[in-house]
Amino acid sequence: MTHHKRYGPILVLIVLSLIGTACQSRDLVDKLPAHEQKWTFTQGKLHSLVVDSEYDVSMAFIASADGSNYVEISGNMQQHTIDQLEATEIAGNTLKVELNKDVKLVAPNYKSTKLQMTVALADDTRLKQVSYKSKAGDASFTDLKAENIDVSFHSGDVKVDGLQGALTVEGTFGNITAADVDGSADVSLRTGQIKFDRFTGDGVFKLTSGSIDLTEQRSDHLDISVRTGDVTLSLDPAFKGFFDLKTTTGRVNAPEPPQETTDKIKVRATSGNILIR
Repeated sequence: MTHHKRYGPILVLIVLSLIGTACQSRDLVDKLPAHEQKWTFTQGKLHSLVVDSEYDVSMAFIASADGSNYVEISGNMQQHTIDQLEATEIAGNTLKVELNKDVKLVAPNYKSTKLQMTVALADDTRLKQVSYKSKAGDASFTDLKAENIDVSFHSGDVKVDGLQGALTVEGTFGNITAADVDGSADVSLRTGQIKFDRFTGDGVFKLTSGSIDLTEQRSDHLDISVRTGDVTLSLDPAFKGFFDLKTTTGRVNAPEPPQETTDKIKVRATSGNILIR
């Protein structure tokens, strides 16, 4: 009984302290200043959009309602980030957007802050290059259109919903989920899952540990390699070529390919199963 009386008040203080810390963290997020900024440009002035982010970002490409072209960003962010944006201009046909944080002010709750980016383009305007780089954080992309689209990240999840162009994704830890990608794809990931739905184009997919899943793909040339994990592909009715499927430890389950053309789907796994169904 003596021990309960002695430690009871201490436990109460610890609980109250944790509650206070959580509330304070929520207040810090709420107090991050809101900022909105827009860069407008005429046709042919902007060729490349480069984004370097330490925030979660949601980027969407939309058709311009009035024929103007612009890039707009909005959300709650550090004043340090706002200062960077206000000093940013289109230079040499490139808009480089730095979304970096002041490390002295970073708290764990800040990582949940999501910024919105909108790229509005007139019908006759298309970017040559979109590059997105993130050290940590999630990123989502909707209806991206550019000749080349490069995404690189260290940790986090990347989601793509609609894309036209040559896509390159390189990640270390996380998941890559994409739907309705129309164009070539070169995707590499160290640890996580790669999932593509309704992918149209030739693709190279490399993974060290995790799984690769392609559904309803329309591809004549695929080169897929996994060190540890399973590979699952949909059976493509329009594919008329060969299968080249090998795993060191695991099972291969696939129907006989048509072998009417020289097109090839190649899959290699060190430890894992390969399934085409």
